[in-house]
Amino acid sequence: MRLKSIVFSAFIVFFSASSAHAAAGVIDTPDQFLALVTKITNWAFSSLLVLAVLFIVYAGYMFLFSQGDVEKAEKAKKQLLYAIIAVAIAILANGIIALTQNLLTGDGSQQPPGFIDNTNDINPNQPIRS
Repeated sequence: MRLKSIVFSAFIVFFSASSAHAAAGVIDTPDQFLALVTKITNWAFSSLLVLAVLFIVYAGYMFLFSQGDVEKAEKAKKQLLYAIIAVAIAILANGIIALTQNLLTGDGSQQPPGFIDNTNDINPNQPIRS
């Protein structure tokens, strides 16, 4: 019960901080809106990962102190599974947001860092020299 109230309090602080940030400045352009969304999602992503690590540690604690009790060990396994699922969902959500931002702001043809585009150097009419 205490853990639920801590999580609920953290989300209340998060939403009040994000709404205060949005109210502090006027969003005039889509870039400012995307920057705000990026800040909020990065903060939420980091918070969820920290929370997931805490739940993983808590599941380990429960498992260690189950002292052979099958019911407590099963509860700890379920807790660990739920924490791993939460991490996977957070990573997928972060990827979906990044993909959406890329589709909204770019033409989708951005190459990864370090990519060398040499397709302009190829002439189909020139014979290949060996």
